Amino acid sequence: MALIKCPECGKEISNQAKACMHCGYPISKVKLQIESTPIVTEITELNQDKTSVEQLPVFNMDEKQKKRIFLVVSAVVLVIIMIWCFKSCHDNKMARQRDLSNVFDLSFDMTMDDVIEYEKERYGNTEHDFDPENNRLDFEKYSYDDWKHRYFFDKETGFLTSFHYSGIIVTFGDDSDAECEHVKSLKRKLLNEIGDWDEKPTGDGVRSVAYGQIDGKPCKVLYFDGASQEIAVYLED
Repeated sequence: MALIKCPECGKEISNQAKACMHCGYPISKVKLQIESTPIVTEITELNQDKTSVEQLPVFNMDEKQKKRIFLVVSAVVLVIIMIWCFKSCHDNKMARQRDLSNVFDLSFDMTMDDVIEYEKERYGNTEHDFDPENNRLDFEKYSYDDWKHRYFFDKETGFLTSFHYSGIIVTFGDDSDAECEHVKSLKRKLLNEIGDWDEKPTGDGVRSVAYGQIDGKPCKVLYFDGASQEIAVYLED
């Protein structure tokens, strides 16, 4: 048995007493309230928590929303793949570009007057034909419309945009004109500089193509292996 204080008069009484012997306060009722209070409190708190959970909004997507999200994600993934493919192709192309400045003596910064002077000093060619419609210069013709050196110029800037060297064999009676030595020399230089060409045969007689740079400007080199041996160099924008 233990002694406790009466909540009413404050005097000590037995904890087993049903009422205070001094003032008659009902001790058993107080004990019941004290023992049941924590349980009631816990039940109340649980009910409050349950109410809070039930009141939380539930987000349910319908089929249209799911389809819209799927399309957006697919579009983003597709754009990322396209960017990666473009970058890979560009990087591969740049990796294949060789400096061809030591193969070709020409620069894409040359004007028509510069090329005329170049042909005179380099090959001793003083005569040329000019086509104003195509803004084109032809040097060292075989016969009719056959030529050995051909240059194209931009009509707005006046600078060189492409040049072609042909090694066509033309028959004059019983004699045969040998292949242009310039083309044979260029073929040897290009083979040493480029090595393996990218084989891309087309219906135009193009056997292969390579990419390079001339004075830091990107260019494309085509080798034609048809009736005429021809090398064409184009400035790439």
